[in-house]
Amino acid sequence: MKKKTCLILLIAAVMMLSGCTLVVKDPEVDAKRVIIDVNGETVDKRAFINIYNNALNEEYATQQMYKQFGMIQSINIDPDQVMQATLDGLVRRMVLLQKARELKLDELTEEETAELAAAIDASWQESLDQIKRMDMADTELEGDELTAALEEKAVEYGITREVVEQSEREQMLLKKIRALATEDSAVTDEAIQADFDAKVEAAKAEYEGSPDAFGSAVNASRTVYYRPAGYRYIKQVLVKFFADDQAVIDEALKALTTAKQELTAAQSDKSLNDTALAQDGQSETDIALLQEKAGELDAKVAAAQEKVDQAEQKLNEEKEKGYANIFEKATDICTRAKDGEDFDALVEEYNEDKGMPETGYAVREGFASFDAAFVTPAMALENPGDVAEPSKGDYGYYIVQYAAAIDEGPMPLADVREGIHDELLAAKQEEDFTAATEVWVAESNVQTYIERVND
Repeated sequence: MKKKTCLILLIAAVMMLSGCTLVVKDPEVDAKRVIIDVNGETVDKRAFINIYNNALNEEYATQQMYKQFGMIQSINIDPDQVMQATLDGLVRRMVLLQKARELKLDELTEEETAELAAAIDASWQESLDQIKRMDMADTELEGDELTAALEEKAVEYGITREVVEQSEREQMLLKKIRALATEDSAVTDEAIQADFDAKVEAAKAEYEGSPDAFGSAVNASRTVYYRPAGYRYIKQVLVKFFADDQAVIDEALKALTTAKQELTAAQSDKSLNDTALAQDGQSETDIALLQEKAGELDAKVAAAQEKVDQAEQKLNEEKEKGYANIFEKATDICTRAKDGEDFDALVEEYNEDKGMPETGYAVREGFASFDAAFVTPAMALENPGDVAEPSKGDYGYYIVQYAAAIDEGPMPLADVREGIHDELLAAKQEEDFTAATEVWVAESNVQTYIERVND
């Protein structure tokens, strides 16, 4: 049961405030009954129930978060499964810590001792900071008085520096035993090649169905394994509208959006009325009323359309004013680029698109993720190094350069080998660590009495 100290406080608070707790018997003798015995080291009922309640409440909190964001529609938690997982996790943790001590991994080097001390200090301070955020956000206390008050509140939650120290010391032992169990983990060249080939085929199939996916991945700096046909790298110098002009344009765009929404609503009302008129069995009175309403709705649609047209005209006028104010700067940059000045130097000096990748953007004909005013001139360029005339875009002028061709086919394995290796190695280390843990658990004398929890 790997726990970070910063979570202990939150879990404790949730447990205190939540109704998700098990009903236990009052007598102390019952609370001291053994639930887990690993080579003579035990966990009693009181301690187990506290840990189980923490785990159960964390499950509910996680599911509530998922539901809040629409990731799942219902909360389905099996308390018995959580209890078993808690039991199994505690057994593994106890076995691993015992094995670490048996192998004298608790004998720390000078460097490890310093590392542990720093981790304890950081975790303890993190616990105090979390208490302050939760319970004392508005306090006027400062310095030693604040620290004393926070430490006193921490004790109420069962958090002491000694608890933090034990947690961090155990985390270090678990880290060391994991490193020992996985020190011989390795990945073969054959495995890397096989994984690469599989990734290439999967990427190829994805891009056949969704060609824009490659460009989106490259432009977001995600790793790709296959390059479909038709792409090229495009660099740009973006000359943005002046801030004042952009503010006016934004207001005009907002007005246009509102006008379009009103037009859509009017068209919807008209459509419903037209549908009602087309239905059979209407009385003459109903038909007359619907026809009268149709005339009103036609006028409403016409008025809404006129409002949209006016808003579009206003937006275009404001954009043209904005373009005029940056035209000289954009044309000067373009002229310098066409005259042979280093485009990367111009990018460094003038480009206001700070998110452009160093290689430029991956673009194809009709690439839907970008403004057509960017894509169209970019794809019209014939040769690498060519620069297009400034084009009017959503944010100002685009001055684009055909930076380089992107050849169809798999990425060179050398370009992605390290990532594949690390991914496979992590999986192999997890596999080896799990296997070693299972062996150590099997070699231990483990007795569990989970039935005592609810009796």
